[in-house]
Amino acid sequence: MEEASDRAEAELAALLGHLSLRLRIGTFQAAALHLLPPALTTLRHRHPDADVSVMNVVSGRGADEISAGRLDLAIVASWGTPLAPPPQLRAHPLPDPMVVVLPDEHPLATGQPADTELHLEQLRDESWVSILAGHAAREQFHDAAREAGFTPTVRFETESYDVAQALVGTGIAVSLVSRLALTHAPGTSHRELAHPRPYRQLYAVTKTDAGLTPLADLLIDLLRDVARDITATWEAPLQEEQRSPNSPHGA
Repeated sequence: MEEASDRAEAELAALLGHLSLRLRIGTFQAAALHLLPPALTTLRHRHPDADVSVMNVVSGRGADEISAGRLDLAIVASWGTPLAPPPQLRAHPLPDPMVVVLPDEHPLATGQPADTELHLEQLRDESWVSILAGHAAREQFHDAAREAGFTPTVRFETESYDVAQALVGTGIAVSLVSRLALTHAPGTSHRELAHPRPYRQLYAVTKTDAGLTPLADLLIDLLRDVARDITATWEAPLQEEQRSPNSPHGA
């Protein structure tokens, strides 16, 4: 009897040890490309025995997958409307403002300092690359344009911010892109929007009681670090442009 009890305790300890090293992650494509890889690299270096899996999950399904026990952490996005998870879930915010991506020869990119915030109404006469109709990002864009007093002329539609930036680089249009999704595509410049600026709000969603998955808390901290690093690399070129003696706005 005692031997069976010891064996059961050992099996339970092994199971708990495995669960503590398991992390099942769900994420949408843009976060999988730009946000998750650096965080996962650091996590694997710190915990080489971690049992990590990643699956593609659209933002609208992330919370459901957590509730069903199929995921330990989901990275989801919300445009305009804050995420309101059920009581058993917790949403950890990762703010991600939208910025204007311009062809680098555009007058608003060349005619004023790089840290100048643009008002959306300054772009009322532009052709736009936008996310596909029916997507929350597209609705947010049209709402922001309506508040700025115009109806945007959408010439190109895509599911991908990467594609949008590549098209802007050809000089044929401008676009609103989330800051964390910036690729610095050749031929493009980026400018902040003046307040009130639209946001893509990112969240790392976990169960409220995530005691068996301590790696989830670590990954959330790493994701926040990555977001800060991406912001810093975005701001650095603007500061460098201001200091450059070849820039018309250099000191």
